[in-house]
Amino acid sequence: MTRLSLLSLSLCSLLANSGCSGPDPIIFASREAPLGQVVMQLYEDGTFSFENRGLRGASEETYQGTYFNHHDTLSFLFQADPPWAGCTSAILTDRLIIFDGCLGSLEIHPRP
Repeated sequence: MTRLSLLSLSLCSLLANSGCSGPDPIIFASREAPLGQVVMQLYEDGTFSFENRGLRGASEETYQGTYFNHHDTLSFLFQADPPWAGCTSAILTDRLIIFDGCLGSLEIHPRP
């Protein structure tokens, strides 16, 4: 069983009342940025949503695509160009998604 599967089972068991079907993310990770917030949501069907939320709602940018998990490495295929260079792969740990250069790290949280 992969680390992502174990993590999703853990999140589902923690949130048993909300269920794990539908558009709810299996992993919700974020960090506060100097001028807003960066949010990444990974879904069970292999898709993701990446949001760069500015201080004002009008400055929000959303990127979507698919991801693949191989051991502890996540690979992202964006539908459009990646927002920054180096955002096409990351390391998945129990608490963080760590990008090499583009974003630093995002902290994994229980689903909102």
